[in-house]
Parts: sequence; C-alpha cells; structure tokens
Amino acid sequence: MNHVGTTAIGVGACLLVGLTLLLLPSLSARTLPLGVSVPRERADAPVVRHAVRTYRTAVAVLTVVAALVAALVRSPEGVLPVTYGLLALGCAAFVLCRRPIRAAKTSEGWFREVPVRLTAPLGDVPRPPVAVHWYVLAAALVLATAAFGWTRYDTLPDPFPTHWDGDGRPDAFAARSVWSAFGPLLVAVGLTVLLAALASLVRRTPLRPRAGDADPLARPLATERAAQSLLGVVALLGAGLVCAVLLDGWLHPERLRWAGFTLVVFGAALAVTVLVTVLVTAVRSRAQGPAPEAGAAQAPDDDRLWRGGLLYVNREDPALLVPKRVGVGWTLNVGHPVGRALAIGLLVLVGAGLALAVVGTTLGS
Repeated sequence: MNHVGTTAIGVGACLLVGLTLLLLPSLSARTLPLGVSVPRERADAPVVRHAVRTYRTAVAVLTVVAALVAALVRSPEGVLPVTYGLLALGCAAFVLCRRPIRAAKTSEGWFREVPVRLTAPLGDVPRPPVAVHWYVLAAALVLATAAFGWTRYDTLPDPFPTHWDGDGRPDAFAARSVWSAFGPLLVAVGLTVLLAALASLVRRTPLRPRAGDADPLARPLATERAAQSLLGVVALLGAGLVCAVLLDGWLHPERLRWAGFTLVVFGAALAVTVLVTVLVTAVRSRAQGPAPEAGAAQAPDDDRLWRGGLLYVNREDPALLVPKRVGVGWTLNVGHPVGRALAIGLLVLVGAGLALAVVGTTLGS
C-alpha cells in the first residue's frame, strides 16, 4: 500500500470517529443532554446549551489535530493509536463538559418538584426482524471466494506470503497449505457469525421505553431497526474486505495491487453506512407525535447508575444489555457478572491491539 492510501485510511478513520463523537448529543433524548438526566423544562437551559457547544468545539479541534497527525503516519499500524487516542480524548471531553449540567441540576434542585415514574421492560411488542439477507450475502461472498481460490490453489507460490508491508510487498511467508491460503476466510466467517448472533440477541433483549416520551416505543424501536441494519451491513462489508484482500494476495502474491484502494473503499462505505444510520435513527426517534402534557410524569433522575453518562453499572438489574443513554444501540451492564467479564475482555483486546500496533510501527520505522 502506498503512502497516499495509508494517509487516506488514517484521515478517514479520524474523521469517522470525530463525526460520530460530534453527533452524539443529537442522538440522545432532549432530556439526556450529554448523558445527564434533566426534566423537560430544563432541556434548553443556558448551561445545557453551553455545555453541548463546548463539547462539540473540543471534539472538532481534537478531530482536526488527529487527522493532521494521521496524515503524517507512514504505516497502516500507526493509524490505530491515533484513532484510539482521538476516541479516548473525545470521551474525556464528554465527561468533563457534562459536569456543569450536573452541578446546576444538583444545586438548583431541578427534579425537586417534578413527578417521576419508572417504566418496565416490554416483551410482547412486534420487533424489527433480523436482517438475514445481509448475512446470506456475506456467506455467499465467502463461499464464492473460497471456490475461486480452490481453482487457483495449485498456481500459488510455495512458500506463500502471509503478510505484506505498507507498500504491498510480502514480508512474511509460510509453507503453502489450505490453512495459509484460506485461513483469512475464517475471519470473515467468524465476523459474520458473531454479528448474526449479536443481532439475534438484540431482538431478544426486552425493550425499555423511557417515561415521559410522547411515544415511549418510538426511540427504542427506531434504535433497534437501525442496529439490525447496521449489524447486517457491517457483516457484508467486513466479509467483502477480507475476500478482496485475499483475492489480491492470490492473484498478485509478488505485490498487492488493490489492497490500499479496497481499504479506502471499505472505510468510506462504513462511514456512509454509519452516518446514514445515525441520521435516520435521529429522525425516527424524534417523530413521536405531540409533546406530553405539562405536568406529565417523567423519567427519574438515575445518573448514579451511569458513570460518566457512558458506563452503566447496576448490580440489581438482571439485564446484561441495556439501551445506551448516549448514541445508538446497547451497552453492557458492568454491574452484571457476565457484563464485567466481557468488559474486561474487551479492554484486554483493545490493549493488545494497541500494543501490537505500536510495536509494528516501531519495527517499521
């Protein structure tokens, strides 16, 4: 992969992360600015508007800086630390900028005279179906790629290249075998199965309407429809990326020709998919009909269960997955034993990926 492709991937990844962070406030209910539970009457308070503006300004600056740094990175492995850094700093800005809202709410007693009520999870509601067609297409793509590769197997070099550097030249080899030639397809299969299982789990997770919404089901159903579509499209895009890079390796083992272009197309397609999903979800979530009557009961102030507005910790809640307070989709209940184990596992994976990226960048330089 040439430096132009590496730069495009790095800058594109930073812009995608930055855009997602910028849109977070728009994806939340009006009564959850920056993840802080506030009464409807305070949703447009000056302190709320100022906090959101400050957060978006900070994210915009961080995104520009990260994109500039990514443009200077000379290896694909170096992109990962930059995007991780942008995500971490964006989350830090989120946590810091929400503090003035919490302070004003506490000092002025915003919920002191507000009637509140809890809502129970709903189980007997028609749910959006799993987008099976996306997973079928992904599986068909993997099978077609495997069939083509089988016809080329005898023409592959021995030893067979298993890794290529930033310029597309092979720098690691293994004896030609079914495993070395077709092993990467297992990544596509695993990703497709994992996302399909997650989609099925999402459909079995009880809906949690929020008290005080004109249509309590509008937001959770819009979020679920978006999640089902997003999971399916990502499964197909991921399978397509693996198959395209593998085909390039089979056809051009001496030097990859289109892997860089494939990564750019994958990143652009993923960015467009996320953006469209976010915008459609925001529109559907806000189409709730007439506003609730004045004095109607609202959702309780449960900020104590949400650390930083992002992390849900409730040992008394038996649910493993709960709707995100900010953004689209679901998040783990870290108070659940399985949730804690999964959260630790994800942190280990992220840390290992970051360490490998740093080592790869150091060796490459």
